[in-house]
Amino acid sequence: GGVLMLLGPPERAATLCDVALCGNLSKTGTPAVTVHGLVIRGRAVLSGLGCALEDCEVRHGVEVAAEGAAFLRGCSIQARLGIAVHGSVIIEDNSIDDCNIAICLYGNPAATLRNNRLSNCEVAGVVVHCSLAKEVGSSIRLRPDIDNSNTMESCSRDFEVHVEVEGLASLTLDDWPPEPGAHFVERLRGGHIDVKVAEGGMICIVGGEDPPECARKKKKRRKADDLGASEFSATGVVGPSWARDVLGIQNGGRGLTARQLCKAYRRKAREVHPDKQASQQLEMTENISPLDCGTLDQNQLQQAEGTTSKAHGAAPSQWASSVRFHEVTAAYEALVCSLRRCESLAAHGEVMAPKRRKQRGSR
Repeated sequence: GGVLMLLGPPERAATLCDVALCGNLSKTGTPAVTVHGLVIRGRAVLSGLGCALEDCEVRHGVEVAAEGAAFLRGCSIQARLGIAVHGSVIIEDNSIDDCNIAICLYGNPAATLRNNRLSNCEVAGVVVHCSLAKEVGSSIRLRPDIDNSNTMESCSRDFEVHVEVEGLASLTLDDWPPEPGAHFVERLRGGHIDVKVAEGGMICIVGGEDPPECARKKKKRRKADDLGASEFSATGVVGPSWARDVLGIQNGGRGLTARQLCKAYRRKAREVHPDKQASQQLEMTENISPLDCGTLDQNQLQQAEGTTSKAHGAAPSQWASSVRFHEVTAAYEALVCSLRRCESLAAHGEVMAPKRRKQRGSR
């Protein structure tokens, strides 16, 4: 409930780096934390209705947080963004020079601006940002209180109001208070929304035009015949003979395409895949029921021994199927390489000749 005042010497002879004030109003209703008569070489941040900054020189701007502040009075401010306001505050008798934007109000705060001198602002003296829902009937009333006592000198623009409509482009107004009238905001995919500015800073959505309905383009499916016609077809012998025999390709691979080769590989791989062989052997093992050897004669015992020996031979059979599967994969890879080579030679107008073994000459 106490009051803290940081009071500098005359003519702002003391300096601080950055200042961050946080506090509420005292029991008497006065600011609980006040900084007076100092040079702040960094940035000043005010967070709370009990914070105040008076008769200070701030070289890197002032920020008023969403919690607001008591007042900002009699200060000299220089920065790219002089004062950034997110909450309620009284800004009066300040001098803000050589900024891009002197005072920027975010989120439609209840801020009061009076008797401030704004000069040499490259973008605008005062900028107000607020948002509005896009549904018809949505409205917002501008809360900042900016009177005619503020002076603008050599600013590119005195005021700029940005009304951001949800999901659409923003509406920009160039005067304060905004002049009553009708405006519209274009939708991104066509159409627009009608915005009305009324007396007293009331902005509302009164109607709009929906974007035109565009018929979805149906994707044309290419027929299998057309797709196959564009593929390369071998005109000569493709690959080694053992690879063609493994995959069951006839006529030396003449007329073979990549699609046909893939189909032949998949068909053969399904037949010899180790997982399929293991499942078949598991079913055969599960079908064997336990036998009571005391009740069997000699012939029945020999038949039972043959059945169990087949079950115990499952592991070697599974190993053989794995070798067979790898052989099929190797055959496919050999034919793919050969088919690509044939296609490359055909593109350059060459013919792939079969390799011949060199015969050793007799001395």
